[in-house]
Amino acid sequence: MAAPSLATAQPAPAEFRVRYKAASGRSSRRARNGMSKYKVLKSVAHNLGHSFLSDMNTVDSFGTFVPEIIFQLAQAHHLPRIAIDFLSGSIEPPQFAVADVRKSLEMYRGALPGLVESQGASWDVVRGAKLEIVFDLSMTKETMYAPHRPVPTFSCTVEIMDDRGIRHLGHPQHWWIN
Repeated sequence: MAAPSLATAQPAPAEFRVRYKAASGRSSRRARNGMSKYKVLKSVAHNLGHSFLSDMNTVDSFGTFVPEIIFQLAQAHHLPRIAIDFLSGSIEPPQFAVADVRKSLEMYRGALPGLVESQGASWDVVRGAKLEIVFDLSMTKETMYAPHRPVPTFSCTVEIMDDRGIRHLGHPQHWWIN
């Protein structure tokens, strides 16, 4: 399977690139010998998931929070699991593929090569980038920050597959209003 190229990823909108760069504060940390640092892919997985579940994941100037949309769809359709493939652009099951979630996915697809490179790995070594959220729809909790909004009980796994077939997993645990 050929490595995904930067040309296959859609460029992120300027406002997302600016927000990501400002939030990350990172410069490129490429290995001194020019080789990709595989071990940082676990951090990439964690950071991708943490960002996706955060209040930075908006599509209309901070008015609509994509994690909240996903949770509302999960509740409405009684679907406890969503799977997102950042390389192929797929969202499963299709009930989650509403306009705001698709737009968010496209923004992350465009920003992902930069996230990988900024943490010292080469985009050329990435063969897969997937996120899965599993909700316990029978349990929600309250938070003092937004007591009128139910916070889901969930697990999130982000997997970055490298060119050696090794899976680098991240397990972010914080919901956007925690």
